[in-house]
Amino acid sequence: MKELIRKAHAYRFLVIPLYFAGAVFSIILSREVEMEQAVRDHWQMREAAEQEIPARIVSIAARYEGRAYAFGGTGVGTGVTDRGFDCSGFTQQVYREAGFRIPRTSREQYRLLKASEEPLPGDLLFFAIDGDSISHVGIFTGDGKFIHAPKTGDSVRYEELHVDYWRDRYRGARTVR
Repeated sequence: MKELIRKAHAYRFLVIPLYFAGAVFSIILSREVEMEQAVRDHWQMREAAEQEIPARIVSIAARYEGRAYAFGGTGVGTGVTDRGFDCSGFTQQVYREAGFRIPRTSREQYRLLKASEEPLPGDLLFFAIDGDSISHVGIFTGDGKFIHAPKTGDSVRYEELHVDYWRDRYRGARTVR
């Protein structure tokens, strides 16, 4: 009987370290799983935010549909410029509201922003209206359309990119992504 008690006592001390080691191991595993989940959550949130940015830009731009064109206009401030937008004043204002600072003129926007081979909604589309230099900009909204402030006497509106006039003058897209 003494021998059985001694063996049971020894077994108990063997089980406790094994149980403890198992608990530590399971804690380590659960921490690793938690970290992996945290990393996955981070990337999913980042991906969702990146998908939200284009939608936000397009949504902000749509609010200005019908706003008058004004040469040199930025749509904000006082005086003549707050009555309407020119093309780059429009894109600058939309991007500002979306949380991005971009240059004031279409040429600077084209020169300084990152090229986008395949435009996505929210990207800027650039055109050379007279000659070869960039002189016009609009915001790609998807489905072959863009929104822009066209010219004096007009207002902010949507256009079809595939129309000959725009297709022939298109020079590329830029993005803030």
